[in-house]
Amino acid sequence: MESKFTYKIKKHIWICDYERLWVILSGLMVLSCYLMVRGSTGSLIWDNAVMRFLFVSDSNEDKTLYNIAISYFAAYVFYILQIYIPERSKNRKALVATALETYNFTHQVDIFFFVWHQFVDTDLSEGVIKYTKIRKIYYNEVGEKAVFTSDREDLGKTVQRAKEEYEKVVNNPNFQKCDDKIMQLFLDKDIIRVINRLYQIMLSAEIMIKTKATIMETFSNEEIKDIQSIIKNIQKLYGFSEFKGFEITQDKKLINERDKMDKQMEKLILENLEYFHNLPKEYSESLH
Repeated sequence: MESKFTYKIKKHIWICDYERLWVILSGLMVLSCYLMVRGSTGSLIWDNAVMRFLFVSDSNEDKTLYNIAISYFAAYVFYILQIYIPERSKNRKALVATALETYNFTHQVDIFFFVWHQFVDTDLSEGVIKYTKIRKIYYNEVGEKAVFTSDREDLGKTVQRAKEEYEKVVNNPNFQKCDDKIMQLFLDKDIIRVINRLYQIMLSAEIMIKTKATIMETFSNEEIKDIQSIIKNIQKLYGFSEFKGFEITQDKKLINERDKMDKQMEKLILENLEYFHNLPKEYSESLH
C-alpha cells in the first residue's frame, strides 16, 4: 500500500531523560551565571542603584557561592560537550535511520485496526465479538482520493508487513544504541503479538458464528487503546505528517478505477509469471 511519507524530528526529544536533565541543569546554569556576575569585580554597563543592588557584592563578602558557580559553569560546559550533544546526536541519528521503517510499521498497524473493526461487530462492555462480516472492502485516507482494498487474506498480510517493518526498526544498529525511553515505546508492549492475536480471534469468531457455537471470542478493548496510544506517540516522536484516519470509500467511480487497476496488475503478473518464478533468491534480498 502506497502512502505519504514525511517526517520532521524535533530538536528536543522530551521523552528522554537527558533532555529533562538538561532543562534542570540549564536552570541552575542561569543561577550560577547570576552568582558569577554578582561576585565578579567588573564594572556595570548600566550603573544605577537597582543594578548595584542586584549585581554588585561587597568585595569583602564570602566568595564561596562565586567559586561554586565558577565550578558549576565548567561542569555544565563539560556536560553539554561530552554528554548532552553526543546523546542528542545519537538519538536523532537513530530516528533518522529508522524513520521510513517506523512509518511503514505504524501505518500498517493503523490499517489493521481500521480494517479489523470493519470486519467485526463487538460488544465493548463485555469485550466479545458478536458477529463477523469479512469481505472485500474499499477504503481511503480521509481527504485523499487514492483507494485501497482489503479482505481476509490481505488483513493477515498486513500483520506480516507490520512485523517485517517492526523487526527492521528494532534490529537497526542505530536504534539499539538509542535512549531507553525511545526503545521502551517499541518494546514495552508486544504490538505484533496483539494484532496477530486479534486477527486469529476474528477468524475463530467467524467459525464460531457459522457453527452456532455457544461460546464467544473475547478481546481486551483496553489493550487495543493502549496499542493505538503507543502508535500515536511513536508518530509524534518522529514528527510524521498528521494522520487523519481511514474511511470506507463511497465513490463508485474511484472503486471502479481501483478494480480496473487491480485487473491490469493481475494480467501483468500472469503474463510474466515464468519470469517472476525464475528470479533468484539473491535478487529479492538485494532489494531490502
